[in-house]
Amino acid sequence: DRLLAEPDPIGGITHGGSQFVEICEFENFGIETGLRKVATDFRYNWDLVDEIVDRSAPPPFELDVAPLVRVAREIGATPTPSDDTQAVLTAGIADVAERLSDTDQFSARLELLEQLVKPIGRRRHGSKAKWKGDGLDALEDLRDRQAALCEQVGEVLDHVVRYRKRLAGAICAEFVLDGAEARGRAGQLEFHDLLVRSRHLLATDREVRRTLHERYPRILLDEFQD
Repeated sequence: DRLLAEPDPIGGITHGGSQFVEICEFENFGIETGLRKVATDFRYNWDLVDEIVDRSAPPPFELDVAPLVRVAREIGATPTPSDDTQAVLTAGIADVAERLSDTDQFSARLELLEQLVKPIGRRRHGSKAKWKGDGLDALEDLRDRQAALCEQVGEVLDHVVRYRKRLAGAICAEFVLDGAEARGRAGQLEFHDLLVRSRHLLATDREVRRTLHERYPRILLDEFQD
């Protein structure tokens, strides 16, 4: 509830807000699904979270689409044979580029970036028979620029996913570790706390490991195939 309380919280994106929601909703990650799963996994392994996860707040996310809009506009302005598949494709790219340039909404920009490259895919569009003579070089150049645009957009969207991982880690780590500390102070440990603390004790106390090794020279794992 705290993460959804304010659209632009004073504490920044690790305290929630509209951009936090939009980043979580990208590619259907979801707050109730993806973020909750991260929190659950962290909760049952909070000793490892304390060691591994970066709890510092990531810097504000900046989604600069201007370079991509410029490239897409250049592709959209490329002359093509009117009866070639590239005519429809380049017109579509030009249209999405203008819509991308006109919106400031974060989630809309992400959706439009996906729309920008989805029609291109991995195919090399265009019929060589319709790009005769010197036009063949122009076709290959257009294809190369389209492939490069797909790569550039892919890098931007991958950056969004990496940022979301960092953000989810920082938010869930703070929530989980604060909870573990509070339960420890109150002396109200849950079952998974006992498992986590036992693992931590074995990992950090050589004398405990030695004692248990001498006491239990062999361990039988029942139903090991499962």
